[in-house]
Amino acid sequence: MKIPLLIVLSLLVNFCVAQENSDNKKLSFGYDYGESFPKGTFSKNDQSKLPLSRFTKQDTSKLNGYALKGVHFDLYVTYKIIRHVSIMASVCGDQNAYAINTLNSQFIQFYPPNTVAVTTGDNYYVVQYLIGPDINIPIIHSFSIELKALAGITTANYPSLTYIGLSPDALYSFPKGNGFGYTIGTGLKYSVGKSKGLALALHLNVNYAIANITYPNYSITYYTPGNVYLSSSTYNAIKSMPLNILQVTFGIALEL
Repeated sequence: MKIPLLIVLSLLVNFCVAQENSDNKKLSFGYDYGESFPKGTFSKNDQSKLPLSRFTKQDTSKLNGYALKGVHFDLYVTYKIIRHVSIMASVCGDQNAYAINTLNSQFIQFYPPNTVAVTTGDNYYVVQYLIGPDINIPIIHSFSIELKALAGITTANYPSLTYIGLSPDALYSFPKGNGFGYTIGTGLKYSVGKSKGLALALHLNVNYAIANITYPNYSITYYTPGNVYLSSSTYNAIKSMPLNILQVTFGIALEL
């Protein structure tokens, strides 16, 4: 009976130390970096939505994303309002390549062989401006679990697409889109140590971001095969794209 009792007492002491260290810190600044995994419509590359549905006569009000795995970062600040609960404000970014080879292989099926192609020189750049509660639950000395639910504005471009061989060539482009978005996440925090009122913590996070991006219009610019500008037109037709991203990051935070 003595050994289990000692283990329990040791865990309680460690828990109290973690509580004390955590309770002493009000403000923290952090940076996370990791991988971005597109999900849902953001990663889809079928012909049910634009940019290919104009050929298949399906949904022409929504865009498929053709997004590939990319990178993600977070810059954030938290301020503790009550024990274990802080308010977090963050700026988050995702950069994802566009599966242009997949789109090209689908597009050329609608024309005679070796006559047309579609290209892009752009990636996705998604930026989130979020705020919300961040909950810290100590589990054992130096370790704690974090839970967060953030909401705010999400912005995202849609990569421009150049269609070659259509006589004339055509460049389809969209202005930056935006919409309401939110992120839910969980993570593991490890407190490295503290010195002169400062503390350092390491974070392993898994987040899921959701938003619906709306593009207010799109433009078509025409060029000759020699890339000489001919004309351009803007069409006030609203397009949208649901955005879902799984984000896995590792980061560091300074607490004071």
